[in-house]
Amino acid sequence: MNGVNSFYLGALFFFLVDVLQKITSQQQLVWKYIFVRSIFTATISILLTIIIFGFVSFPPLHSLLAIIGACTLCTLGLYYYIRSVQVLKFSNVGALNIVGNVFQQMIGFVILKEAFQFSDIFSMALMSFGCILQIVLSKDFKGAWYVVASSVCWNLGYILLSRVMQATAVAWTVPIMECSVLFISGIMILFQNKANDHSFQVNKQYPYLLLIAFLVFFGSYMNNYTYKHLPVSRSEEHTSELQSP
Repeated sequence: MNGVNSFYLGALFFFLVDVLQKITSQQQLVWKYIFVRSIFTATISILLTIIIFGFVSFPPLHSLLAIIGACTLCTLGLYYYIRSVQVLKFSNVGALNIVGNVFQQMIGFVILKEAFQFSDIFSMALMSFGCILQIVLSKDFKGAWYVVASSVCWNLGYILLSRVMQATAVAWTVPIMECSVLFISGIMILFQNKANDHSFQVNKQYPYLLLIAFLVFFGSYMNNYTYKHLPVSRSEEHTSELQSP
């Protein structure tokens, strides 16, 4: 499998995850939702990794810490994404997410010194204009900025993760990521006002959360494989292809 094929497979899996998260996260406290969701994703990812890969290829300590650092940013990205789908239409969230592609491409060119062409600059200008227009026309600026914050956090996290992937086997990265999300969301719940707490109906959401867990595992594996084999700016190009009308 090459990086392009793994990208499209990952995008398909996460599109389905996004739809299910839109359905299951409504009227839920976001950190509690992420925590319960991550119990499923962490458990499934650990089990599937052991079944498929065994206990080999566990990353060294420095790579482990770098993955956890990247996951801190990705967890914030997930938090703001869930906030955005709670207040905006799903289609609007998808359109605004393109701001992350521009940010990711700029990082690839400016910081990571990846090669670029005039067409790359032209495409960034078009995407930037579309994002600005969507934000200006949005009736919910707060929701729009949730999407922007989500995209920036996610892309920063995956840019850091892409550097780790160059010297790390992909196998155990997914359960490490999901366990990190579980731990961080659990810590954040402790800081929430318990007076505003309300129960999460796991029994009603169980089939959806289980499906999300499987999709997240395979989607994350495909994403990590992509960032291991494609430059950051090139993965952005394929993202923009998927989001084009």
